[in-house]
Amino acid sequence: MKVSVSLALTTILGLAAAAPQRGGSREQQRADRKALQDLAGTDVDPNLPNGTRLLDNGQGQCVAVSGKAVCSDASGATLLNIHPVMQKVR
Repeated sequence: MKVSVSLALTTILGLAAAAPQRGGSREQQRADRKALQDLAGTDVDPNLPNGTRLLDNGQGQCVAVSGKAVCSDASGATLLNIHPVMQKVR
């Protein structure tokens, strides 16, 4: 059962990442960036091998590392998923 769930998740995410798009409208760029920020730091299947690509879009990518999603923007800077309340404090 675990294998089939992992395979299904990997397949779905792989299809989503299969055709990354570059550029696009400002609205699309914001949506792509938000998707990266939302995924950053979240728990993912711990059975996924390190380096498994979870998301790849025109603004960056996320990979699995030790059961967590690690995301970076297009420049290579690591993104952190900070709680919205803490974002306002900054």
